[in-house]
Amino acid sequence: ALGKPFAEAVADGIRAGSTAVLAPGAAPSYAALPRVTRA
Repeated sequence: ALGKPFAEAVADGIRAGSTAVLAPGAAPSYAALPRVTRA
């Protein structure tokens, strides 16, 4: 995300989160997402 506009990075995160929700067995990954973004 470095070098990207903040809004673009946020949009990428939302896109990744939406993909994770739709993917089978992705609940653990989606639960980890807030921890990753806050780090």
